[in-house]
Amino acid sequence: MKRRPVENIGAEFGSPLFEIAAYRVTPKRWDKEREELRETARSMMLPSVVEVASPEQIQRVEDRLMDSLVHDRGGFPYAQVIGWLRLIHDGPGPCVKAYTYKLPQKRFQRRFRQERYEWQGKEFELDFDYSELSNLDIADEIRSEIVRTTAKGGSLQGRWLDLACFDYMTVVIDWRSRLGLPRL
Repeated sequence: MKRRPVENIGAEFGSPLFEIAAYRVTPKRWDKEREELRETARSMMLPSVVEVASPEQIQRVEDRLMDSLVHDRGGFPYAQVIGWLRLIHDGPGPCVKAYTYKLPQKRFQRRFRQERYEWQGKEFELDFDYSELSNLDIADEIRSEIVRTTAKGGSLQGRWLDLACFDYMTVVIDWRSRLGLPRL
């Protein structure tokens, strides 16, 4: 498979609809990791300092250590993006295709470097030709295919997709018009 750099996203395809970020871990897991970092910051303070310092001073030192550790390890969410799922309206018919772009490594530690996202190929294709689906039904069908990419065997298996924007916007998008389908 030929690898293409991220700058070429959408250049040879149809019109972009959405880009959905894939993260290394869920926000809940990230919060747990941040709490582990906070415990590390607390353990780095000398016991003698803790005994003589006021609670406010301890909090300031703890916050500085935490900021340093977060800066060193990367903050959530942007430093944790390991891939993108790009939805494209690729005509001439009412067709939605999804392409995956990922970082090349297989395993991701808490602190990893984002190099170049590489094109992984087409993830799925949905054809809505002769469809009598409503706008919400079209959005639901697209969403279910997106979620399948994180299932076993999917290219984003075990990853967390940030679908908040997609879920928020799909209720106001006229999917039938956007895909060139006649009104119901």
